Amino acid sequence: MKNKHLLILCLLLMNTSLTETSGQVLNKIQDRVFLNFKSSEGYKIISQKRDLNGKVWLIPSNNHPIPFDLSVSQTFSQTATARSQFYRIEEVDPVHRGELIKAELRETYSAFISNLLLIAEGIPMTLDYDVKCYRITYKTVNPWGKAVIASGSLFVPVGKLRAPLVMYQHGTILKKSDAPSNKLNFFDNISSDLAFDFSEALIGVLCSGKGFVTTLTDYVGMGSGEGFHPYVHARSEATAAVDLARAAKVFLDSSIIDNSGKTFVFGYSQGGQAAVALQREMQFYHSDEFNVKACAAGAGPYSMSKVMLDDLLSSRPHPNPFYFPYVLAGYNRVYGFDPSYQSIYKPEYIESIPRLVDGTIKGDEANKKLPSVFTEVLKEEFLNEIKTDPDHWVHQVLKNNDVTDWVPESPLRLYHGTQDKNVIIENAYFAKKAFIEQGASNVEIIEPIPNGNHYTSAIPFMTQAIEWFLSF
Repeated sequence: MKNKHLLILCLLLMNTSLTETSGQVLNKIQDRVFLNFKSSEGYKIISQKRDLNGKVWLIPSNNHPIPFDLSVSQTFSQTATARSQFYRIEEVDPVHRGELIKAELRETYSAFISNLLLIAEGIPMTLDYDVKCYRITYKTVNPWGKAVIASGSLFVPVGKLRAPLVMYQHGTILKKSDAPSNKLNFFDNISSDLAFDFSEALIGVLCSGKGFVTTLTDYVGMGSGEGFHPYVHARSEATAAVDLARAAKVFLDSSIIDNSGKTFVFGYSQGGQAAVALQREMQFYHSDEFNVKACAAGAGPYSMSKVMLDDLLSSRPHPNPFYFPYVLAGYNRVYGFDPSYQSIYKPEYIESIPRLVDGTIKGDEANKKLPSVFTEVLKEEFLNEIKTDPDHWVHQVLKNNDVTDWVPESPLRLYHGTQDKNVIIENAYFAKKAFIEQGASNVEIIEPIPNGNHYTSAIPFMTQAIEWFLSF
């Protein structure tokens, strides 16, 4: 079936009450908008923009499962935050989210050997179980609710029954083939001097060695997955993780995972933001499947539209300037604001910079070809527009990927190093304040080690998060 577009173009001015198009009803009551469908089966995506001349359509993060399944719910609602708003309804084909395509055993890690290596590395953890590592190929959705194949990793403690589930969200990886599911074999993670060459795949070994079933999504477009990777796109980070866990449950015997659905979420750097996005996604849309007991987020860019944008515009030298064109490339592919980059980059950079973040090289290689002050490659007109127009598409797109617009019901710990220059700790301060102001009661900020930076805080964060999960 070809995709069909049903457009609702409704200008909400002050006291507009009712408009009907193609069987859909848009109703504005006080400060809320309600979109009512006729009772019928089908899958839809509802997107919005503030005016018809705007560059971007946005899918709301709240009250919109991906896709919108009319057999489950026939009403979409949201707070009317703008004087005008236009809505677009797109019909999409049915998606069998979480369908298992393939599970491949890649490695079995011995607890004895792993513990020797942990001692050698000075990592304060002792594993109790051998761990089987699988590469999982499964079906999920892209940012616009269309079916896509993705890859991820599954770690299973040998001999453990009724294990709780841990869902880990990995940090920034630029080269597509470096995704965790491609780093599952023992010698992928051991250097020539028999030390841990720490890929994030080993987080799964640590978690499952302590008795958890663990999943690590590669995210959309990484590993062997289809299409491009929408870097720090919050909703697709979350949906990819949910569907990997579903595929893992299909693969595993029902006696292996805790029948109560006890679930823990954590992640670092990009994965810190992705972990909070995942906690939000499961609380809003999948509480019947996953009983989230706690979330540990480390060094995440939770506030894309405020803290991270202000940090970029400060023009300070950045240790990883490739982060910024990586964000632009991912969001450009999702939202389509300027496919040619003509309005964004200075002419001498238009061709070269997008190629640096196309997934074929590592971040360190990209950094060598970029100025440490990334604003130097941006057009002055573009920078001025961002600084002077609060409704510019940059602000709208970044706000669409903030993960601070909700109230966490389960405990949330925000781990962050005070000397982090990659993702500054102001993200954690901003997020905690936002959550508390909205009514959250169990949000903490924790410093993994004194004066830690982005790298020295990583391993302490991971071991502390696992120990915290064990306390439940």
